[in-house]
Amino acid sequence: MRYRFALPVRRRLRLAIPLVLLALGLSADASKPRLRLERIDGSSFEADGTVRVFASVVELEGNIDDSRPARSFVLKMDGKSLGHPEKAQQFQGAGEPLDLVVVIESSSLYGPKKIVVPPPLPPAQKGKRDKAGKGKAGKGDKVQKGNKIAPDVLKQVVAPGDEPLDKVKDAVRALFEGLSPRVRVLLIDYGADMTPHSPFRPAAALDGELDDLSPDGEAGDLALSRAVDAAIVQLNKPRPDGKTARRLVVVISDGLNSQMDRKTFKMLGDAAAHARVPIHTIAFSPTDERGPLLNLGEVSKRSNGTFRWAKTADDLRAQIDTLSDELNKQYVLTYKIDARSLEGRTFQLSCEELTSNALVYDSSGGAFGYAPATRPLLPWWLWALAGIVVFGGAAAIIVARRPKKQMKFSPYKNAAAPTTQQSHAPRAQPQSQPPAPAHAPPVVRAPTRGVLIVVSGELAGRRVDVGAQPITIGKGPATLQISDDPAVSTRHAELALRGGAFVVTDLGSTNGTFVNSQRIAQPTRLADGDLLRFGNTQMKFRTE
Repeated sequence: MRYRFALPVRRRLRLAIPLVLLALGLSADASKPRLRLERIDGSSFEADGTVRVFASVVELEGNIDDSRPARSFVLKMDGKSLGHPEKAQQFQGAGEPLDLVVVIESSSLYGPKKIVVPPPLPPAQKGKRDKAGKGKAGKGDKVQKGNKIAPDVLKQVVAPGDEPLDKVKDAVRALFEGLSPRVRVLLIDYGADMTPHSPFRPAAALDGELDDLSPDGEAGDLALSRAVDAAIVQLNKPRPDGKTARRLVVVISDGLNSQMDRKTFKMLGDAAAHARVPIHTIAFSPTDERGPLLNLGEVSKRSNGTFRWAKTADDLRAQIDTLSDELNKQYVLTYKIDARSLEGRTFQLSCEELTSNALVYDSSGGAFGYAPATRPLLPWWLWALAGIVVFGGAAAIIVARRPKKQMKFSPYKNAAAPTTQQSHAPRAQPQSQPPAPAHAPPVVRAPTRGVLIVVSGELAGRRVDVGAQPITIGKGPATLQISDDPAVSTRHAELALRGGAFVVTDLGSTNGTFVNSQRIAQPTRLADGDLLRFGNTQMKFRTE
C-alpha cells in the first residue's frame, strides 16, 4: 500500500492563508502589486545634483513588472514632488556592481526520503497477518491507530537526482547562469553547522562547490540564523576595488532554526535592515511543514526584501526565475534634485496607483541611503498640536460622561417637622439586587492531537501523530524507534496527553531528555513549537 505524506486539511488551510498573504507582498493589501524602493544612491549628487533610485514592481506570485513607462514614476522628497526621472535603465544594463550571498539549507531534511519499516509485530499478531495474506498486503499490514507507526509517516524512496537538495542546486545554478560576470557571489550552506565558501567570486566559478553540496547527516540544531549573520558580515567587508556595491542575501530554507522564537527572526531582519542588506527568501519545506516558513517572511519584511514560497520542489525553479528577474530588471531611475544636502531627507516613490515604502537618506552607511524611515513625515509642532487636540478631546469626553452628584433633598424642607412617632418609624429596606453577572472567561480548547517531527538524524522528516494513547521513544521496541542513535536509551521517554495537555516524561534514560535545550527531571508540559531532544536526535512538537 502506498501512503501519501500530507498534513490534515484544516491545518493546511490554517497555515496556507498567512503564507499566501506573505507571498502577495506581506501586507493586507495583497490585491495589487507592490512598489519596492530598495535604495537611493547619492554618490553623484555633489558633482551634478543627481541621485539614482533603485526600485522594483513586484506582482502577485513574485513576478516582476518591467513594462511601466519611465514617466509614470514620481519621486518625492519630504513629501514634495521632484517630478519624473531624467533617465531610466534596467539594472542589468546599467553597469552597476552587485555583491550577492546565497544561503542554502543542506540539512538532512533536504536529503533523500526513506521508507520507514514498522518494527516486527508480536508472534500472535504476526500469525494473523500471515493468515490474512501470506506475504501479500492484507488487513494485517495496515497500520492501525495506536500501532507502532501511523500511515502518514511512511515515505517513498526517490531516485538519485530527485532529492530536495538536488532540486535546490538546479534552481541556484539557473540563478547563477542569469547573472552578469560583474556580479560577485558567495555561497554559504548550513545544516547543523554552516560553511561559507569564501571568497566572493563570479557565479560561474561556483559550479564545482555547488555540485559538491550534500545533505548534512549529523544531528544538531539547524544554523539558519548563524548562516544569515555570516552573510551580513561578509557583505560588510570592503571590496578590493573600493567601490560600494548593491548588496543582497538570498536564502533558500524551510525556516527551521536552533532558536524558533519569533523574537529571534525579528532581530535577524532588523539587523539586516540596520546593515542595509535586503534579504530575499525562498521558503521550501520538503516535509510540507508550513509553520516555520512564516519566520522567513518576517525576516524579508523587516529587511526590505521579498518573500517567495515554493510549495513543491518543482516550484523552486519558477521562484528562482522571478527572483532573477528582480535582480536584473530592477528600475534604475535618475532624478535631478535642487537641494543643498540629502542627509536625513525622506524619499518615497510613486508609480500610477502604487506608492513605495519610505527611505531616509543616511550617508554614514556609504553612498547609499536606504535605511527604513524612522523620523515622522510631519513637522514636530504639527504632531504636538495633534496630540493636544486628541488628549483635550478625550479629557472633555471623560468629564462629560462623569455622573452628576445627586443633590440631597429633604421632603420636610419648608414643611412641618415630622412627629416623634413618624421620625422613629422603620424605613423600608431596599430590595437586594442580584449581582451583575461577571464576564465569562474565554473558553480555551485543550489540544487533543499533536505531531512529532524529526528534524535531525537519519529519521529526519519522519512524523508521528500523538493522540489519546501514549507514545514511547527509544532504541528498543517503541512507537518511535531510533536505532541509529547510540545516545538514545532502550526506553528513553514517553509522550502522553494528561489533564488536557501533552506531557513528556523521561524514563530514566542515560543521556536525558531535553525540552528547548533544558534537561527535564520530571514530567514536563509541552507547548506548540517546543524543540525536544532525545540523545542526539531532535524533534519538533506541534499541536493541531
